[in-house]
Amino acid sequence: MSEQRLSKRSWTASSGVVLIVIVATIVGAIVAAGLTTGVVRQILVPVVVIVGALLAVRLNRTRGVRQNEARVAAVRAAWAPTWNGASFEPEGEPDGQSVGLALPQGWQLWAVRARLRFPVSGTQVSAETWVLESAPGSTRSPAFREVVWAGASTGSARVSIPLGQSIDPLLVKPAWADVDGEGADGTAWMPAVRERVARHHDLVSTLTIGDDRVVFLAVDDPRPEKMVERAQLVRDVAAIVRR
Repeated sequence: MSEQRLSKRSWTASSGVVLIVIVATIVGAIVAAGLTTGVVRQILVPVVVIVGALLAVRLNRTRGVRQNEARVAAVRAAWAPTWNGASFEPEGEPDGQSVGLALPQGWQLWAVRARLRFPVSGTQVSAETWVLESAPGSTRSPAFREVVWAGASTGSARVSIPLGQSIDPLLVKPAWADVDGEGADGTAWMPAVRERVARHHDLVSTLTIGDDRVVFLAVDDPRPEKMVERAQLVRDVAAIVRR
């Protein structure tokens, strides 16, 4: 089997590939209708639509979200033996505390896929893909989020720290969080946590602390090397909180 590879924008690309073809097909049909007349128009416009539909179906089968799910699972299954103490689960039960802490508003968790459990400097970390569907009353399309989390003695604090830039905070912002750093006032470890987070560079994402969990949720990038970077961040923050 050929080596499976993942890109930085794996989920974004796989979710958008069919939409791009549909838009291109509509534009192509409009252009064809505007530049032709009579019998040529009657033939060309349907041909453009048919070709676009066939291309959309083909790309959905070869580069859609289901294929990306399979690639993510294959890459993580292949990575697990390379890390001492790592284990892989194609599908797993959600951790209720992590979901309650980090699930963004307007979403509900449908499945947990491609979960890896592995130690990082003595801390057991889980890395997994959350398959999300819109909550009742929402019209959002299904989505995927990359999540890395670990247990930590957080006490009563609840903190949400955004990373990257987002035009839509609902992509990654926990449902309970109204403002950046809510619950952080008076928390002795917050300055050290912010200093560590500032050294981490990532896509649109949120680090959430509370309910005896440290959870990193990102809009994309399932690559193993990025997963390890996120796991190191989660581990470091958990260690700061436990001091």
